[in-house]
Amino acid sequence: MTPLDKAYETALKDQTKAGEFYNLFLRSDIFIPTFDVPDREGARRADGQEAFNPVIIEKDGRKTLILFDTLERLKGYATREIGYVSMPGHAILESMPDGFHWAMNHTTDHYKEFSPEEITHLKKQVEVARPKPTTVKEGTQIMIGAPAKIPEGLIDALRETLKRNVEVMTARLGQVYIAAEGEVPHLALVVRTVGITDTVKQAMIKDLSIACSGKLGEGNHIDILVDEPGQISDGIISEGEPFHTKR
Repeated sequence: MTPLDKAYETALKDQTKAGEFYNLFLRSDIFIPTFDVPDREGARRADGQEAFNPVIIEKDGRKTLILFDTLERLKGYATREIGYVSMPGHAILESMPDGFHWAMNHTTDHYKEFSPEEITHLKKQVEVARPKPTTVKEGTQIMIGAPAKIPEGLIDALRETLKRNVEVMTARLGQVYIAAEGEVPHLALVVRTVGITDTVKQAMIKDLSIACSGKLGEGNHIDILVDEPGQISDGIISEGEPFHTKR
């Protein structure tokens, strides 16, 4: 069984665990079979203008997008040569129009169908997790240190996400406290890359924000600083070793 299989099985037994399954789906790499067969396999970032021709089937009178959570399962489904694209679950929401059903792991023992209503729910979940800019008034005191406590599962979720963001050289977690009314200590993630465009930077921040979704606990948030200079980034870098280093 894959991690998504286990999370879905747990959610079927306990509805309070459904959010954990959805969070995992959104940050996982998902494979989509396509009618277009490339000359060779390879990995690269899409430029935002690319289109692909996914396999859509008619199932019970509904147009259904086919998804798989492993490449092996996709290849087991294919009866002839087909292509595929891979992207995190949250990116599929932006790539596909409304009105489709989704069938994950079609023809396997671990089938899961997403209805249009479920997909709408996922879109709302992504919107809530979308990073939001913050500002700090000039002259405000900021205290920086090592995290007092790292939420369970956060490091693992970030490491999995950083694997596909191959431009990242190091990633560190720190804790920030802004000395202002109503503020409480919160986590900050500092990422250093080999040099990326602003478009890639924003995509990376969104990917990392989704990875944190559901891991921080109610009312908590995290700053995500990718190649950002300044007091907070410099302070966290000086605090200790990264939890992720490109090998």
